[in-house]
Amino acid sequence: MAFYNGPINPDGFPFYGYGDHLLTTSQAEVEDAQNRWGYTYEHVVGYVYPANVSVGPQWVPLYRLASENVPCGDHFYTTRQTTVDAAKSAGYKEEGAQCTVAAAGSSPPSSVTMYRLYLSWNGDHLYSENTDEIKDAIDNHDYEYDSDHEGRAAFRVVNRPATGLIPLHRLVRNKEWE
Repeated sequence: MAFYNGPINPDGFPFYGYGDHLLTTSQAEVEDAQNRWGYTYEHVVGYVYPANVSVGPQWVPLYRLASENVPCGDHFYTTRQTTVDAAKSAGYKEEGAQCTVAAAGSSPPSSVTMYRLYLSWNGDHLYSENTDEIKDAIDNHDYEYDSDHEGRAAFRVVNRPATGLIPLHRLVRNKEWE
């Protein structure tokens, strides 16, 4: 069986529930994901420090894990090592620190909270700072807050460019389901 491969919401919200959401700071990975793996570029969700940069106590590594064992081929992000370990025991493979972000409970200037949502029928995790997008995903597309591991807030990003910060891009892969 194939699923619809286009936008679901005519108001311009993304392609909920039909594939994996990818976050990356690498322009080369953005291009590779689009050209080789069928991802569609969505937008810059915020600005972060490069991986392994020591900024201060409120800044922590954002780890990326991936699993092809779930229907959407999910990428999963966390700032906690215990959650990395839990995801690895669920079949995810660790891909290392993606970047350095502000911890969920911190409040650096000009930062916004990124929330993690989960779609149970395909295993997708959606990360968003946009309250309208979050409401639409929950109300119309069966997402729910993923609060099993870290509460509703996953981490924080800066909402404007600044010295030393790099963009964090979000892409989505739509794929046919068999």
